[in-house]
Amino acid sequence: MSGPLKIAIVADSLALPRPADAGLVRYEETYPVLLRRMLCNAVPDREVLIAERGQRFRTMGSVLQDWTEIVEYRQPHFVVVHVGIVDCAPRIFSANERSRLERLRPALLRRAVLWAIRKLRPLLISARAQRVYTRLPDFETACRSVLERARESGVQHVIVVNILQPTAELESRSPGYIANHAAYNTVLRSVCADKDVVLLDYDRLVQQAGGTAAMTVDGMHPNPAGHHLLAQAICEAIAEKLQKYSVAC
Repeated sequence: MSGPLKIAIVADSLALPRPADAGLVRYEETYPVLLRRMLCNAVPDREVLIAERGQRFRTMGSVLQDWTEIVEYRQPHFVVVHVGIVDCAPRIFSANERSRLERLRPALLRRAVLWAIRKLRPLLISARAQRVYTRLPDFETACRSVLERARESGVQHVIVVNILQPTAELESRSPGYIANHAAYNTVLRSVCADKDVVLLDYDRLVQQAGGTAAMTVDGMHPNPAGHHLLAQAICEAIAEKLQKYSVAC
């Protein structure tokens, strides 16, 4: 028996549970938890340790924010990077503008502004020329920086999960979302091929399983079936690498 099999997951809110008023996904239904169970069955002779760091609004540029704590201190065999939807989604406000709006007082004024924004969202997004949190060239630069840092940290295997295609309803609320999703996924394909990194095509798997609407609670965040699908795909990718590089792991 080898030492423990260690996996680190650096993700946005798609790896997290959801409260009842946001679709209800229980902690035990999330893909990091399911992945550990699946791996314990797939490699019963090894202890499986998973360090999950899901964070709301995490972009590719913030993946390295707590890299030292979650990766370099733990020295996992596999690092799963699951971000991108926050980067590419069309926005009315920049991240700094959104932060200022959240601090707007009195609360009644903030609620009134948010109500007006929701009503005018498609028009405002179109008028603001496809504003995003991370421009495409910056997304590519950040992705390359993450993979280079992984190499420097001695990570043996990196698995990058791609971005789900938004639903038609999300596209109607945020014009340009579908085109952005395709462009950012193209960057992921290019960078991962360059760096010999596993790119997990979660988007294709979801479309084959019934589409984004059927596998998410809101067009973005996986429902329990979507979490199970992703856990299974990651488990298979890890099992394949273990079989190929069993000596290294």
